[in-house]
Amino acid sequence: MKKEENDALNLRNETWICSLSKVYDSLLMWSHYCYNHKGVCIGLDIDKVMQSVPPMFGTIYLKPFVIEVQYRNIIERPDAHQSVEDIFLYQWKTKAKEWQYEQEVRLVMQNPSAMYAAFTPEQAKQNKEIWDWKETRHYMPLKAECFESIYLGVNIEQTEKEKITQLAKTLNPDIRIYQMEIDTDRFNLISKLERNYELADYIDLFSNLHTNKQKGKSAPHKAIMLLSVIDLISSQHITTNEIIYNEE
Repeated sequence: MKKEENDALNLRNETWICSLSKVYDSLLMWSHYCYNHKGVCIGLDIDKVMQSVPPMFGTIYLKPFVIEVQYRNIIERPDAHQSVEDIFLYQWKTKAKEWQYEQEVRLVMQNPSAMYAAFTPEQAKQNKEIWDWKETRHYMPLKAECFESIYLGVNIEQTEKEKITQLAKTLNPDIRIYQMEIDTDRFNLISKLERNYELADYIDLFSNLHTNKQKGKSAPHKAIMLLSVIDLISSQHITTNEIIYNEE
């Protein structure tokens, strides 16, 4: 038993674990980890993550690896005297059954060197000589293409949404932005893809309107109607997403 306790303690002190999830629309996850549904969920391409993270050099050469967490009701520890690998894997991937809704996936780095850690701007200002490295939260230096999507919380503030969207698009122009919404038919969340139109997109859409044609000429009514609506929105005569058909 003493050996198992020592192995468990050493493993904890010599391992970095990044906890991820396979789900982005769990009500419980949003409630637990995102106050009042005002935050974000970041989607990662795990294959690109594995390519982006450099191999870790500790006492041995070992690349990070991915483990899907297994959920159990009964504790069944492997015999550490028979297989050290089994006891390590058991600790890395086993959790109580109650956590099953998280569908957790862990990126595990065993016995890494601190030289591979990335830090927040606040951490970078601190004196690293007085840090307790075992208790310090490290971050992986990922490339921009690893971030494939962002899910914005139902109640995210508009100013925060605009800042996050602009920053994300600057780092990775191909990232997909989703707005989370409440499903009106079920106790569930749904995601809606946000389309960020550029001027060229609008020019293309206006140039390819579906209109009636007579003698080879397109009717101008739809284009005039759209330009009128734009003017009314700009002058704040229209302030909602409902357009009333009237004299104005």
